[in-house]
Amino acid sequence: MPQASLELLTLERTVCYGWCPSYKITVSGDGRVTYEGRKFVKEVGRREKLLDRHSLQRLADEVQRLSYFRLRDHYASSEDGCSTLSTDSPSVITSVRVGGTTKTVDHYLGCEYAIASRGPYPEDLTAFENQIDEIVGTKQWIGTEQERAKTAARK
Repeated sequence: MPQASLELLTLERTVCYGWCPSYKITVSGDGRVTYEGRKFVKEVGRREKLLDRHSLQRLADEVQRLSYFRLRDHYASSEDGCSTLSTDSPSVITSVRVGGTTKTVDHYLGCEYAIASRGPYPEDLTAFENQIDEIVGTKQWIGTEQERAKTAARK
């Protein structure tokens, strides 16, 4: 996909068997970020902030670097190129809209490694997901592992 302005990007982390943070982030092309904290996060509920142009460009660069629009729609089973599957893991669902075209990728984190005959498994997908969190600064809302452990203990 040619380089174009990032119109919308979302990242959603789902629950697991345990206390994995569950939240959704939406980044608009104008830099508006909406965070929706669900479970096992420091901040439950909706929070907002504004990203600067440099951070928006970093997100767009990450989309381009990963060739996001060439990824499969799912990485969750052996049919998707996962040679090892572990149970009770969370999923990360990302979505990107560029130039009016939207792509969504559902990545089950229990899906690991590649089956050569099934095509490439994008080892950089997890790094991309983590990079979104870093650029947006979601740690301020989800908290540290210690803060999330305290939240989990109260439930």
